[in-house]
Amino acid sequence: EMQAFLEKFVGFLGGFLVLAWGLVLWMPQTQRLSFEIDQRRRAEETLRRAREMLEIRVRERTGELEAANADLHGEIAERKRAVAEIGKREARLRETGNILTATIRNFPGGISVFDADLRLVAFNQAFSEVLEFPPHLVRDGMRYEDIIRFDAERGEYGEGDIEQLVQTRVDQARRFEPHCFERNRPTGEIIEIRGAPMPEGGFITTYTDITERKRAEEALRTSEQRYRELFDESPAAIWSEDWSPIKQMLDDLARSGVKDWRGYFNSHRDTLKTAYDLTVVIDISLATVELYGKDSKEHMLRMTASAAVIDEELDAFREMILSVLAGQTSFEIESKDTAGDGSEIIVRRRMVIPPKHRGDWSRVIYAIEDITDRKRAEDSLREREARFRDYAEASADWFWEMDTDLRFTYMSENVELILGVAPEWHYGKTRLDLLGGDY
Repeated sequence: EMQAFLEKFVGFLGGFLVLAWGLVLWMPQTQRLSFEIDQRRRAEETLRRAREMLEIRVRERTGELEAANADLHGEIAERKRAVAEIGKREARLRETGNILTATIRNFPGGISVFDADLRLVAFNQAFSEVLEFPPHLVRDGMRYEDIIRFDAERGEYGEGDIEQLVQTRVDQARRFEPHCFERNRPTGEIIEIRGAPMPEGGFITTYTDITERKRAEEALRTSEQRYRELFDESPAAIWSEDWSPIKQMLDDLARSGVKDWRGYFNSHRDTLKTAYDLTVVIDISLATVELYGKDSKEHMLRMTASAAVIDEELDAFREMILSVLAGQTSFEIESKDTAGDGSEIIVRRRMVIPPKHRGDWSRVIYAIEDITDRKRAEDSLREREARFRDYAEASADWFWEMDTDLRFTYMSENVELILGVAPEWHYGKTRLDLLGGDY
C-alpha cells in the first residue's frame, strides 16, 4: 500500500512539476499577451474617446457651419432687400428729380438755387426773364455776388458804393435765413422775392412779377375807399345783412316737412324771432344811424335783437322772408318801427338780394326811408277829404272839383239825387261837354 501510495505521489508530483515547468515556460508569453491585450484595450478606449470627441466636434462645427450658413443666407437676403430698396429710392429720387426739374422749368415765376458756396446750381428761363438778365449772364456755377454786382451796377439797389452794396447782400445771403420782400425796380415793376434755406446748405429763391397784382390791390383799395365814402356819406339809409344762417335754418325746416310758411310762422312766433336773431349785420350807413336817431353804429346794433323789436317790425320781417321764399329777389314794404328816443316811426324798406348772393342769401341790402311825416300828412289829408265828403253829402246842393283843364274830377253824391246822373259820368268832361250833350 505504501508502495502504491508513493507511486501515486511520485506520479502526482511529477505531473505537478511538469505543470509547474510548463507554467514557468508559458507565463512570460501569457504576461506578454495580457499586456498586448491591455494595450489594445487601452488603444480602443482611446480611439473610442477620440471618435466621440471627433463626433462632438463635428456636431459643434456642423452647427456653427449651419448657423454661419443661415447668417450668410440672411445677409444675402438683407443685401438683396437693401439693393431693392436702394433701387426704389433711386427711382423715387429720379422721379423727384424729374418733378423738381419740371417744376423749376414750368414755374410761372423765376427760380434760382444756390449751394452752400453761393454758386448757382439750378434755375429756369423765367429767372432771367423776370429780372431781365442778359442771356450770357446766367450760367451754372456762377457766383451769387456776380449777379448782385450786375444788379447793383444797373441801379437795382439804389445809389451807393457798388462793392458795399454787393457785400451787404452777400453777407445777408450767407446767413441762409428765410426771407420775403418786394423789390421796386427802377423800371416800375414790382418783384416779390421769397427765399428759403435748404438742409444741406444753400437756398432756393422764387421771383414773381406782382406788378399787376399790386395795381389791382391798389385799385381795390381805392374802390373800397370810394365805396366806403359813398356808403357812409350817402344821404340814403342803407343797411346790409347776411341771411345765410336764416336760409340754413329754413332749409332744415323744409326738410322736416314745413310747407305752409305763413301758417308756420303765425303759429311759431318764437321760431320767427329766432330767425330774426340769426341775421348778421354787415354794415350800416351813417344815414341809417341818423334816421333812427342813434349815437353810433354800435348803439344801432343793440336795437337789432328780437327782444327789442316791436310786433309790426317782426311782421314786416316775416313778409320779407315769405317774399324771398316765393322767389322774389327784391321787395318793398312799409311798417312801423322804433326810433332811438323810443318814438314810433313809419319806414319803407326796399330790400334786394344781389345776383351772386341769391343762392345762399349771404347778402341782403335794404334802402330805408322814413315816411312818417308823409304818412301822417296822407292820413291828415284823408281825414280832411272824408270830412269834406261828409259835409258835401250832408248838403242839400252838390259840389264839384275841376282840374287845370276845367274838367270835372269830383262831384258829390247829391248830383245823382238832383239830376239823376251818376257822379262818375261827369268825370273828365267840361261844362261845354255837358251843355252840348243830352244833359
